[in-house]
Amino acid sequence: MAFVGVSRLSVRTFTAPTRSLFFAVASKRSALFPAFASNSLVSHKISIQDPMYTSKRSYARLSRGRTKVDVDEPVGTRTEFPLTEKKEEDRYKEYEKGGAGGEEGSQETAITPDVRRHLTKVYGTLMAGAGFAAGGAIVGAMAPAVAVAGLIGSLVGVIALAFMDRSRVTLRQNIFLGVTGLMGASIGPLLAATAPGVVFAAALGSMAIFGGFTLAALRAKRKSMLMLGGPLMGGMFFILAASLSSIFLPLLGVTSPAILGALYNINLYGGLALFSLFIAYDTQAMIENYHAGDDDHVSPALNMFLNVFNIFIRLIQIFRGDN
Repeated sequence: MAFVGVSRLSVRTFTAPTRSLFFAVASKRSALFPAFASNSLVSHKISIQDPMYTSKRSYARLSRGRTKVDVDEPVGTRTEFPLTEKKEEDRYKEYEKGGAGGEEGSQETAITPDVRRHLTKVYGTLMAGAGFAAGGAIVGAMAPAVAVAGLIGSLVGVIALAFMDRSRVTLRQNIFLGVTGLMGASIGPLLAATAPGVVFAAALGSMAIFGGFTLAALRAKRKSMLMLGGPLMGGMFFILAASLSSIFLPLLGVTSPAILGALYNINLYGGLALFSLFIAYDTQAMIENYHAGDDDHVSPALNMFLNVFNIFIRLIQIFRGDN
């Protein structure tokens, strides 16, 4: 790594939270402003008036279980088609009460059967990635050279996933698993230098934070977390700047423990709070993006993995008492 040898503090900063910030920024989080679906469902019919639903892909998905849909209708016009099953009719009546995806209900009410299947794919992919990361961490702990290769390779993989055609699902899934394995390998030396009890506690803490913020996002008002997209992205760049500053300032002769310590704490504790909020944001975003016609499950799994990964390594440093 180009930054090795700067100082003990800066090396430790880059080894754990800083480099994972590069992964998060490289995962194309500029797409933090998903289109907001807006449906108007009346009685036994569904009326789609939002321009986002004019793509054939979106209409094809929304028309499942219905009798007819005109996919070539111009943007902004009203398309109506009857629902064919009574259970569908009953479910969509909840829109009038702000539920089943209505604007006034909680995010949980937007989880239709199709969305539930989509979330199952996202979380299943995430769990597979966590398994590969654990295996990579074991290899990285035994062979530090692999950790360096893992750092570089995983960054390349994240960038590739960000720009790859989303229709190549199998290839993207395989690259995702490779990225998670390499990211696990990149922190192998950190885990090898940490007591097993600390690693276990950090893993439990990461799962608790993941579960807590996911539940909070589902219970919160629908789309309420999406308003945090801009501030969260700004916070990410702020923390990344603090991390890089702690690395380069010593080269410029700034060695004040107070300044470097403050930058380190901003990176450590600020990053912990930031990526915890990103869990809530990404939970609502993946649901709303699916309603908008985006059924990609690899990108949401990658974003969520980066969140948990960043939280995990910060908890390790906190529990080890690094400063």
